[in-house]
Amino acid sequence: MLIPGVRTIVLALLAMGVIGGSIDVAVVAFANAQGSPASASFILAAYALGSMIAGLTFGALRISLSIEKQFFVGVLVTSITAVLPIFSPNVYILSMMLFVAGMSFAPTMVVVMNLGAIIVPPSRLTEGLTWMTTGISIGVALGSVLAGMVIDVYGARSGFSVAIISGLVMVVIVLLGLRTLRATSAVGAEPTFQ
Repeated sequence: MLIPGVRTIVLALLAMGVIGGSIDVAVVAFANAQGSPASASFILAAYALGSMIAGLTFGALRISLSIEKQFFVGVLVTSITAVLPIFSPNVYILSMMLFVAGMSFAPTMVVVMNLGAIIVPPSRLTEGLTWMTTGISIGVALGSVLAGMVIDVYGARSGFSVAIISGLVMVVIVLLGLRTLRATSAVGAEPTFQ
């Protein structure tokens, strides 16, 4: 956590986890409110399917943008698509909206893990990746709790607002840390000579 840039990545992943955790809870509440509780599993499957398809497609592409710009674009798209579910009038539209929203998740995760692997020295890579996965795991748990509390007070649809707010927070975190990420990834990407 003392390595410059790692804190930015961990905090961004925490916010990304909040998006995922809050959407999981909000989908179940929304499906129940729509009188179709069984549809929650299909809606969440659409979210995962969008992520999987995009992840496989992204893995096959050669992107010319720098890794930091890819990270920022991924975070930006993830935060923008987190807004989509709140406009869903029914479970069918919600499935489509989450399929689209899911398409940013896997590519962003691929980019952030690659960025982390560049920033963290090889001797500390396991520790660095553990911090990153811990960040997203804590975010998922936190997102579930926050969405549940918001839904209890304001209703099923309001649970999606947690993802929207978290998306904004994630963009701010990355904007504030972008300069550090650029500097540390440039140093980490330099070849070492022995």
